Amino acid sequence: ELAAHLQTAPPAFPIIIAFTAREEDGLLGAESLVNVIASDVGFAIALDLIGTDGTLTLTGAGTLIRRAELQYLADMAAQANVTLDAPVPHRIVSRWWPQAERSDHGPFTRHGIRAVQLYHRGHAGDLIDLAYHSPFDRPSRISPLRLAEIAALLHTLVTAPPPGVGSRANATTDDDAG
Repeated sequence: ELAAHLQTAPPAFPIIIAFTAREEDGLLGAESLVNVIASDVGFAIALDLIGTDGTLTLTGAGTLIRRAELQYLADMAAQANVTLDAPVPHRIVSRWWPQAERSDHGPFTRHGIRAVQLYHRGHAGDLIDLAYHSPFDRPSRISPLRLAEIAALLHTLVTAPPPGVGSRANATTDDDAG
């Protein structure tokens, strides 16, 4: 969806769209990818559990993600008319125990690259979709409404670069941990 959109509406800054494999085997695909492209990446967004019911949720906001990045994500979500949640437990775990981040944004964070993960929280407000990695995790559970939501956000995100991308590195004096 995003690649097709970008052919008619080029992004405001260079982007890389990548698909990784073997997340469950220790983030092997993302680790391999970041080793190849790290010098070309200023901000990474991993998508996981996208398209199921529930609130679009931000996690993985480690200590490299500051107020400016969170404000950028909030502004872009508002512009796309998308609700983006950032629960406190995720912010605490991500910031103070980043090795617990077992999604594809984790290798980017560990390599000093600002990264977050977006996912749809799950049915009935669960912290995670309870069907994930179970026999009940079927394509029929994908919500066209939720896919349209993430598409709208991605289309909006590429219209303006995140802080520090496309210009000098994000050397801010803002000590707020976000």
